[in-house]
Amino acid sequence: MNKKKICHKKKKIRKEKVSSVSQTRK
Repeated sequence: MNKKKICHKKKKIRKEKVSSVSQTRK
């Protein structure tokens, strides 16, 4: 269960990074 939570956190961070990158590109 803990491992799954960590995986979800990493995915969220990755999504935020992508969104921030796309925002700076605009």
